[in-house]
Amino acid sequence: MTRVGEPRRPGAVGEDDRVAMVGRRTLDGMSRCVRAISVLAAVLLVPGCSGGPTTPVDSGVEGRTVVDGGCPTTSSASPCPDVPLAAKITVTRSSDRRVVATTQSGQDGRYRISLAPGGYALRAENLTGNALPRGATAGVQVDQGQYENVVLKFDSGVRGSQPGG
Repeated sequence: MTRVGEPRRPGAVGEDDRVAMVGRRTLDGMSRCVRAISVLAAVLLVPGCSGGPTTPVDSGVEGRTVVDGGCPTTSSASPCPDVPLAAKITVTRSSDRRVVATTQSGQDGRYRISLAPGGYALRAENLTGNALPRGATAGVQVDQGQYENVVLKFDSGVRGSQPGG
């Protein structure tokens, strides 16, 4: 430690210098913290300034993906009901054919997709990559506050016949 009036040795750090260095480090740390908070605030606020909707979308499509039962013969006594099928669903906006959403229906065939009001095309694709069952495409108009029900039917490729005909 240097006494008052004594010359300092070259490279020696006095008490005042230590306080200044600690203060400078504290200010540097605080300024980094302030910059980080500013960046975080900007990131959080910018989406609200983008002009897009900031409220959750309360409209879209929901439904099921199914495949015909693939029964070789059908009758009223022996119907061939549709069977749920997990599938990939691609949603394209009708106005510009731009893909706006993709999802996969569950094993029970059910799906739900939130979409802004407008016209869309839904395309169902087979998850196996095989040609059959063949997926379907359906058009839908989504209205504000509504979830439109759309059943996307796959074709199994099996052609049945009516008994006695």
